[in-house]
Amino acid sequence: MTMIPIERVIIDAPFSSLLETQNIEVPPTHSILVKVNMCGICTSEQRVFKGTANKPYPYWGGHELFGCVEKIISKSKFNPGDYVALSLMPRCGICRYCLAGLDNHCAYVSRPNEFSQGPTGTRGFCNYITVPDERAFLLPDIPDETYIFVEPTACVLRSIEVAGSIGRNVGIIGTGTFGILHSIVLKQLGYNVILFGLERIYNQPICRMIDAYINIDDYAEGSMRPQIDAFFCTQY
Repeated sequence: MTMIPIERVIIDAPFSSLLETQNIEVPPTHSILVKVNMCGICTSEQRVFKGTANKPYPYWGGHELFGCVEKIISKSKFNPGDYVALSLMPRCGICRYCLAGLDNHCAYVSRPNEFSQGPTGTRGFCNYITVPDERAFLLPDIPDETYIFVEPTACVLRSIEVAGSIGRNVGIIGTGTFGILHSIVLKQLGYNVILFGLERIYNQPICRMIDAYINIDDYAEGSMRPQIDAFFCTQY
């Protein structure tokens, strides 16, 4: 069994985390060693940290990450120095949801991972990680601060693709991360976007960047409804 030394961040209890050095096994299917440049913190991982998610502790999260290929472990299509985004969410690839392109509903998403021991989770909060080729995606030459948005933006683009024909006037319900990202991406694609949320959230600077913001209670009265062709609901 091949082992590599890494540093990782573990959520060991609500509102508690620790940085530790650990030797990690390399599964035989893994082909590249990636130096992690940056990893975003997903809303689901924030819930684990706050103790509001149904996840066991200790928890080793992190899945919005990118990095540089440091070493080829076995035969690989990548080369040292390649920048890659990594897909760490568990997917079986063979259930009816995966085969239908709805792998976010994978029937086996909660199956045990490929590691024989250690904390549960996607394992991205670390300085080095190994993955098989199919979990890595070559990135273009763009600024590092842009790379970190690859995973959530891919989710937004998939959301828009699945929606199909949605007209020109789009309402976004929710002013969290995905509400804001939907608004930005749809505006860049040429749609007229109205962001709906709670009035108190409008004080956040990011929300003021969106041209059209409306309190969701005002929409409930009905006067705005004829103006919206389609809605994206990003509320949890």
